[in-house]
Amino acid sequence: MLKERIKGLDIILIVSMFGLIIMGLVALYSSSQPLTVAGKGGNYFLSQLKWVVIGLGVMLFIIYLPNRVIHDLSYILYGISIVFLVMVILWGSEGYGATRWLRLGSMGFQPSEFAKIATLLAVSRYLSDERLDINQFKVFAIASSIVLLPFVLIAKQPDLGTSLVFGVMTLPIFYWAGLRTENLILILAPVLILFASLPQIY
Repeated sequence: MLKERIKGLDIILIVSMFGLIIMGLVALYSSSQPLTVAGKGGNYFLSQLKWVVIGLGVMLFIIYLPNRVIHDLSYILYGISIVFLVMVILWGSEGYGATRWLRLGSMGFQPSEFAKIATLLAVSRYLSDERLDINQFKVFAIASSIVLLPFVLIAKQPDLGTSLVFGVMTLPIFYWAGLRTENLILILAPVLILFASLPQIY
């Protein structure tokens, strides 16, 4: 089964992913060497390399999981991500005027990154029901609410840049789920007008 899952992977996506990983590691290696030699900081390259290895291991584990398991866990993971985001607001670690991290002893993690994946899984599971029509207001409203909740919690940290990513990554899912082009334009038009007016506002 694992071989069949691997054969079904998007080769272009995988190559692009490894290309970005390699470029990132090269950039970190280049920037970390002077700091390491001067004794002014840790080796960010080795730290990132460790997380790359862990990430690839998690990727292989998820590839091995049956789709049904991921489907059943999607809402649970979404709920956990919302709890983490609330915990960030209540007890998060503050830095540079924003509260975005949770600390577990000497380790810390940014729940908004986990929330991105969990939200995509939750929206995908909801819209995978063939009886639902994304062009109906009720269905669209529920799907949008799944995205809006983490969006608001992350924006409150504040981290507007990360929260805006939620809109960018979910619109393609809405489109693939059957959202008509004219409805997509109706959603994007106010956003484009807002961004076009920003220079005039400031």
